Amino acid sequence: MTRDSLFPLALLVAYGLAFGMAALGASPLGFDDHPGQLYRLWHVVTRGPAPWAWNPDWWAGYPELQFYPPGLAYLGALLHYASFGAIAAHSAYHALAWVAYVAPAVTTFVLLTRLLGEGWSALVGAFVALTLSAGVASGVEGGVHWGMVPARLAWALLPLLILVLSRWVDDDRPFPLVGVPLIAIVVITHPAHVPTAIVIVMLAAAAHHRRLRTRLKTAWLALALAATLTAATISRVSAR
Repeated sequence: MTRDSLFPLALLVAYGLAFGMAALGASPLGFDDHPGQLYRLWHVVTRGPAPWAWNPDWWAGYPELQFYPPGLAYLGALLHYASFGAIAAHSAYHALAWVAYVAPAVTTFVLLTRLLGEGWSALVGAFVALTLSAGVASGVEGGVHWGMVPARLAWALLPLLILVLSRWVDDDRPFPLVGVPLIAIVVITHPAHVPTAIVIVMLAAAAHHRRLRTRLKTAWLALALAATLTAATISRVSAR
């Protein structure tokens, strides 16, 4: 990112902060799904990372994984533990709600700046990502108001995946290994965006027709590694 891109990025973040102060404020969010999301984070802090330990009386924890993927709760607990308890569970969740609101705009801005070459052109698309709402579950209405924070946070990771794969597309370099854990993080944060992540990887693989078969094999291998990493991560934290 060039120095010329910093001012449009600052404008984007300033708008996000102004809207966030009005919509999210600094107090715990007590409406729609926000209390439920905070409840999961509190469960991780008090009962450990195993999803079935969060609410053992509710179908052995299965709906916890279906409706509340654990990635956001794990990240909030990490903030709590990294601060040695100085950041309480509700404060950690509130901070993540802020991050989830602004993150799609920032990651889209970084991606579009890379693709378009300058920040002012990227600002338009990034502003759309920040404000998009109607009919989008991960938009402002769903991700911020309704409290589908994990979905919006996972949505913000998709532009980063495109950015990571861009050199694999442009220069036909080896598959970037960082893409594997990034896909796994998308899965753990919210699986609803996994199909989009798969499409991104496969389109990147199809960018060079001369080596299409080899690149498709590499793409499937990367997806398989991401699935293995996801399963290993869930198994490891659940065993504690």
